[in-house]
Amino acid sequence: MRSLAIAFTLAAGFCVGCGSHSGPPLARVSGQVTLNGLPAHGDIVFQPKSTGHGTGGRPSRASTNPDGTFTLYLTDNQPGALPGHHQVTVTASIPHATAEKTGKAPPAVAKVARFEREVVAGKTNVFPFVLNY
Repeated sequence: MRSLAIAFTLAAGFCVGCGSHSGPPLARVSGQVTLNGLPAHGDIVFQPKSTGHGTGGRPSRASTNPDGTFTLYLTDNQPGALPGHHQVTVTASIPHATAEKTGKAPPAVAKVARFEREVVAGKTNVFPFVLNY
């Protein structure tokens, strides 16, 4: 019985911090993607820039909502991005339903654009990405 209690205590100790982000605090990042003036369907990747060799850390990702807005996540349950300078890749297209409502033909291929943005700790970072063909 005593060994069962010790095993339970050790197992509980190992789970302290399970699922939490270790490392620098994350900063909230959100925004909107538009393409030719319309809300775009797309994916956004913020890749931290390296200050030396290799990558600058784990990227944060998002997919847009129907209105083109997004919120970045480092993992499925951790909203935000690492503070610092990032290389941003946005892949966007206009959904056919949106194009039909506006009378504008959707482009045949998705637009890919690259940007650089700085994510600042302790602040809500809002980035609009305006893309045009």
